[in-house]
Amino acid sequence: MQTLPQEIEKAIIDNFKINKNGFLYLTVDDVDFEKHSKQHINKEQFEVIRKYCIEQKLRAGAYRKRQKLVFDCINRNNKFKKISNCIYDDSRIIIKEVDSVSSLLKALKLASSKKDVFFRGQTVFGWEIKASIYRNSDWISNEKLLIDEMIQNNPQEFEFTNTFDILSKMQHYELPTRLIDVTTNPLIGLYFCCDKDEKEDGQIYFFNPDRDKVKFNDSDTVSVLSNLSKMEPDFGDSEIESQNVDRFIHFIRNEKSYFENRLKPGCLDNYFFVRASLNNRRITKQNGAFILVGCKNKKRNHIEIEESIIINNMPHRFIIPFSKKNTILSELAQLNINSGTIYPEIDSVARYIKNKYITTSST
Repeated sequence: MQTLPQEIEKAIIDNFKINKNGFLYLTVDDVDFEKHSKQHINKEQFEVIRKYCIEQKLRAGAYRKRQKLVFDCINRNNKFKKISNCIYDDSRIIIKEVDSVSSLLKALKLASSKKDVFFRGQTVFGWEIKASIYRNSDWISNEKLLIDEMIQNNPQEFEFTNTFDILSKMQHYELPTRLIDVTTNPLIGLYFCCDKDEKEDGQIYFFNPDRDKVKFNDSDTVSVLSNLSKMEPDFGDSEIESQNVDRFIHFIRNEKSYFENRLKPGCLDNYFFVRASLNNRRITKQNGAFILVGCKNKKRNHIEIEESIIINNMPHRFIIPFSKKNTILSELAQLNINSGTIYPEIDSVARYIKNKYITTSST
């Protein structure tokens, strides 16, 4: 390991804060010291790091080198642990390895059997769970226009009576929405951990929400958060507090004529697990459901999703080693979980069958 000047080590250790659950995925921004220093409390220490990075040619763009700098420093100081591209405090969070179908089923026993369980597979360990509409500021600024233009160009595809079902169909076609895909089948979640990014560790999320956090697609709560998609980017608590909500209520009453305006500030600061209508084959095959997200104060601000399942008062996360991804896919195929059954469209099935019978490379 490279030996760092003492003041650099101190600056890094003192300033890298992990979240309330003791976990941090090191993003490009986290190791972009010029950007981070502008937002950080201890600007003097980060100026020391910034100058060091300039001297060592670790300027913006050298993400992997900067990341290694942080990891090396953390390893030497024993303040946090490193796993994959993340750092964590092992006194505040437990990370368990899932390296097979059987180990997943064993981990599943940790979840409460008295509550619903939802799963989400991501191919890169530690990635933040965020609705796609919030992954680009231009998308959230134009959310209603995205919806309107999609319907205008494909009216026959969107003959639904509620906004949630419209968003669900748009999610199916990969238009950015305020929905996050989850499943009620742990094997489907495991498949999505492994089907891409074969050189990256994956993660399967377990969600064990209280009953009041689980809704059906026709609930009033779902209608409220779904119709947030039709409002301006700065709509939020201040408008609800001042009762400047006529347009918002109009959208809701288009599908809930009886709806009474009892909205209170903070009512949008929430998310719910929604059991979707089984109105397309992909949702049915994937045992699909969604997380429907609101916003933080204003529509343009995304809300944080609780990403760790709490077991015995300790947050848990589950990592899939990249070296086990292909083995797991083979195990899942034996259980008839493969790209041909996950994606039932005929072109996906044809592609799966074609690849299934290739045993050697041909020219």
